Amino acid sequence: MRTSKSADFSKIVDILSDRHGGKIAVISLAGQSTIADHFVLVTAKSDIHMRTLKDYVTDYLEEQEISYSVEGENSRLWILIDAKDVVVNIFSRKGREFYRLESIWADAPIEYFGGEESEEGADI
Repeated sequence: MRTSKSADFSKIVDILSDRHGGKIAVISLAGQSTIADHFVLVTAKSDIHMRTLKDYVTDYLEEQEISYSVEGENSRLWILIDAKDVVVNIFSRKGREFYRLESIWADAPIEYFGGEESEEGADI
């Protein structure tokens, strides 16, 4: 049974990095929004990669008994995992360019992890 425990965004960043997610960013929204404390953004290399990243993150959340919901599971642009205090946004390259969440939350602190990695081969 899942509880209302909070997700550890740094563990989610590690999971995404270990699975070769590109351009991982965390937008800190604590005190600026009631949506979540952290938005985690990652760019996937393909549709399959998007779903794989989603599976690994949701597996972690389930192991930790953390409640979550998933939106856009069949989307080719954006899959969102809402774990209450942490919202994970898994994008295709085109989705990341289109939605531009970093520019929407430009006033919030943004930290990039693993450097701004090249997204070569990310054609979706």
